[in-house]
Amino acid sequence: MAPPTDYQEGLIGPHWSKGWIIENNHISESKSVGISLGTRVGTGHKKIRNKHNKGGTQREQEVIFQALRDGWHKDQVGSHIVRGNVIHDCEQAGIVGHMGAAFSQIYQNKIYNIHHKRLRHGAEVAGIKLHAALDTQISENNIHGCYRGLWLDWQAQGTRISRNVFFENVSEDLFVEVCHGPYLVDHNLFLSPMNFRNMAQGGAFIHNLFAGRFVVQSELTRTTPYHFPHNTMIAGYSNITGGDDRYYNNVFLGDGDDTTEPVPITFFEHLPLKPREEERDANGKVVMDGVPDDAICYLHPVGLGSYNSHPNQKDKPWWEYSKEELDDSGMKRKPLLLAMPCFQLLFQVTSI
Repeated sequence: MAPPTDYQEGLIGPHWSKGWIIENNHISESKSVGISLGTRVGTGHKKIRNKHNKGGTQREQEVIFQALRDGWHKDQVGSHIVRGNVIHDCEQAGIVGHMGAAFSQIYQNKIYNIHHKRLRHGAEVAGIKLHAALDTQISENNIHGCYRGLWLDWQAQGTRISRNVFFENVSEDLFVEVCHGPYLVDHNLFLSPMNFRNMAQGGAFIHNLFAGRFVVQSELTRTTPYHFPHNTMIAGYSNITGGDDRYYNNVFLGDGDDTTEPVPITFFEHLPLKPREEERDANGKVVMDGVPDDAICYLHPVGLGSYNSHPNQKDKPWWEYSKEELDDSGMKRKPLLLAMPCFQLLFQVTSI
């Protein structure tokens, strides 16, 4: 399975182009991807003979700058329409996109049984997996029976996820990773046991039905870009301190579990939880998604309990605490915020 920094090939793939309409197709049995809206050949970095000279974050940052030099701009790349397709039994993803899906519309597709055979695993497995979904509209899709439902990784800004139905997905319905927002999630049905895996910030959640659990985690070790509104031009970089999300008029359904106390889990574990001794590496770390995972967070009952450890708007910001207050509160390891709050940009994103 190709990473986003390499050439991701699909049965259908416009790649580095603009304005394709892909509609009313029946796409299945790909050993990799159904539809690829990803990076063109030559812009990425391959990992050859297991030589890992650079980490994935560094490679991704370099590929973004290379893409900007090679013409990644709204006038030349993206703005595709993907609608009315039935996509199933593909091993990596139903729809994948790395920068090439920016400014696109993906709607009224039925996507199911993705990574169903479990032939290979990797970090690109989902019904829809997009990097840099700038101003991308994802709506009225039915996504079920996938390992992950919808996965937005890096630079989901101006993105809208609206009127989709998610159910029977193994890991979670929605995963947003190292994105600064703003992005909007509205009028969706999230019906799997795990609804939302959040390693991002800047999301607004409005009029959704949540029938499962959340996992919320900061990501302080990776710095990722955010952009000027409606533009591929980079405005800055920051890490993810988390917690900067908004929830309005959502419905949360109990899942019948009487447990009221939060349960410690690693970030990539999914329900039902396995006993710790069943999957460990030689160093004793829990192995999830094929890799050791020591990012401990807590699984709370249905609702927003996962945000309890994050400050709210009434709390004093990090930079106003004295050293003694930080030591007493246990926040001494939290870095200062390096970028403007995500919602200072929200009023500029007229598309959502």
